[in-house]
Amino acid sequence: MSGPTSRQKLGCWLNERWRLEWVLHAPSWARREGLEWPDLCNRHERVGRCEDGMGRICHWKDSSFLTACRFFPATGAGLLRHAWPRMEPPPVPPVSILLPVRGTDRLPAVAFVADSLRRMAGPESETLLCEHDVSPRYARDWPAGIRHVFVPVREGEAFSKSRALNAGARTARHPVLVLLDADMVPSSDFLSRSLDVLAKGWEAVRPVRFLFLLGEAESRDFVRNASVENLEAIAHVHQNFPGLATVIRRETYFEIGGHDERFEGWGGEDLEFLDRLQARKLYPGSFLPAIHLWHPPAEQKQSGHRNNDLLRQILQEPAGHRIERGRRQFEGART
Repeated sequence: MSGPTSRQKLGCWLNERWRLEWVLHAPSWARREGLEWPDLCNRHERVGRCEDGMGRICHWKDSSFLTACRFFPATGAGLLRHAWPRMEPPPVPPVSILLPVRGTDRLPAVAFVADSLRRMAGPESETLLCEHDVSPRYARDWPAGIRHVFVPVREGEAFSKSRALNAGARTARHPVLVLLDADMVPSSDFLSRSLDVLAKGWEAVRPVRFLFLLGEAESRDFVRNASVENLEAIAHVHQNFPGLATVIRRETYFEIGGHDERFEGWGGEDLEFLDRLQARKLYPGSFLPAIHLWHPPAEQKQSGHRNNDLLRQILQEPAGHRIERGRRQFEGART
């Protein structure tokens, strides 16, 4: 694919990049004008602020990538360095972190993510590797605080992220669940700031404003150094996505019926879950950066988003009916 033309680059400078450069190189002045890194978006998009001034709300339907970073990848790395906190993770109450996994091709990334979360969450928390597979490939000697939850595949059944997450929720020991994709590295303040939101009375929060997708070489560098300082180019900075990271009260997860197990593979289940979650006290904005580590594409994603038709069909059912259906799948299993 050819790169952007000179005309496209000029248009990006006039409409988007100047705002990004202002945030990176004159943040105090930009802040006085009401512009901070979570406010950045593309020219035809609009970002609003939550009433508390912290979260940002994307006022458009579909997810997108920042054009300035696609056209000028060095700005993506600069934005990550600017947004990424350097602080040590503050102590947090115990939580249960659920990572759905399948296949060992992602094992190095999963191990790095699980260890990062273990250190962030503290010794009283737990990180659950929720594996839905024909055999327990993740059953190994993990450090204290990381547990393996094996969900055997039934005869003729494909992988189900929904089944993996629901099994982890049943096994979880703590009142707050952290639902994460196993290839995502959150910032050091991810748990503390998310739990602060729940402490204000919200039942759930989706805190990631920008997801920085690293390439293969950049991922190796980040895992080796555990630092963003040496990253020089990030072309894909993703925003306004439905899944990836949700922090939710465990009781709320059960009360809305968990994830719909009619979905197979990856895709669709997060949008349907979010649709039901809107019926509860979901914090409306996002406010943190996160990193996506490179890995070979999952088999289910290589063959396309086959769940789109199923999603449209399921969303035609009233949300209340879907909530009741989901609750029934947990009957007798909740502890």
